[in-house]
Amino acid sequence: MAHRLLPSFFHEKYLAILGLTAVSLLSFGLSQSFAQTTITLDTTRNSYGPGDLIEVKGQVMDFPNKLVAVQVKDPSGNTIMVRTIKTDGNGNFVIQFKLPSTAIVGIYKITTNANIAGNVIAQTKQIAETPTVPEFSSMTPVVFVVAILSILVLSMKTRANLKI
Repeated sequence: MAHRLLPSFFHEKYLAILGLTAVSLLSFGLSQSFAQTTITLDTTRNSYGPGDLIEVKGQVMDFPNKLVAVQVKDPSGNTIMVRTIKTDGNGNFVIQFKLPSTAIVGIYKITTNANIAGNVIAQTKQIAETPTVPEFSSMTPVVFVVAILSILVLSMKTRANLKI
């Protein structure tokens, strides 16, 4: 014979409360797991110049085949690109876009959003648009010397013509 410390109606009441508490905690735990879902976001570089191709890679953790909205804003807050892309079977996505040739110098903001079970999760990354510095080839010194010599020769010819 089992010993009961409380009358049976207390056990039923506590079982009902315990059941409701378990359901509430379970529901809370599920919504928390959705809230913990993240989007990773990365670019191949942190700095770009006008006309550069930018590749944005990311992943919606634990949720494959989801739509992800990608938005890019320039330093003035103007939207320069908005696209929606579907993640693959592992939740990965890749999107490429070209920075306009008229891009202004400053910090650009890339924002991604995905709707997971009614919760919107987002991730933001900032990249810098820097002034383009021209690249000089190995021929630059030769071109420089030829230019200087040309200037000297023209100066000498001009002086010679003036003396006549």
